[in-house]
Amino acid sequence: MDFLILPIGWRNWLLLVACIINLSMAVFIFRRGIKNKVNLYFSLFLFSSFLWSFSTFLGIVLQSIFWSKFWFQTSFVWPLSIAVFLFYFVSNFPFKNINLKSWQNFFIWACVFVLSIFAYTRWNFVNFIKIKQTNQFIIEYGVIFQWTYSLYLVILVVGALYILWVKHKQAENFLKKNILILFWTILIGFILGLYFNLYLDYIGNFNFNWFGPVFSLLVNFGVFYLIFSKRSKQIEY
Repeated sequence: MDFLILPIGWRNWLLLVACIINLSMAVFIFRRGIKNKVNLYFSLFLFSSFLWSFSTFLGIVLQSIFWSKFWFQTSFVWPLSIAVFLFYFVSNFPFKNINLKSWQNFFIWACVFVLSIFAYTRWNFVNFIKIKQTNQFIIEYGVIFQWTYSLYLVILVVGALYILWVKHKQAENFLKKNILILFWTILIGFILGLYFNLYLDYIGNFNFNWFGPVFSLLVNFGVFYLIFSKRSKQIEY
């Protein structure tokens, strides 16, 4: 347990807490019934958030260069599934207003598969150095992969936000307010995630790479509340 008393130990604790809470919420919602697509996609969204937090945690605390690099590369995979399941969740909550065709679903997951494969290649990490004495990192990223990866995330999340905005115009009463809260929650979370987990990492500042997974808890709690608020329970999804 020595890794927990390093100068950045409190960050490791926060990541562990984020892992446990995301996993607990995912299991809770999954057990409520995955035939309900809102429950299904939100539980998968939470489980992906858990895996993102856990991958980041292992990338920080493991002393082996090989495994530290592997888990940091893996931490690039889960935000892709987070974005996809967020898109599917938003398409169904609080009511469904979009039906994707088979080729569209195939294209979404094909992009995720290709980007996930390239995340483990030199297209992503051109060079990876971990200074064990200080637990600091020196990483040279592949420009083409980083731009392609970031663009895909932006397209998915902006698409989800657009769907919410359309629903906000269609909704009435408390639904209109809930959708607007969800819209701003996702937008703020996405902007912070891009800044702390993509931009700062890209310019070589890894002091805040724990922030995205931890802050995602606030987004997840917000969505959790909207789903299980008394008024939302009256809606048949």
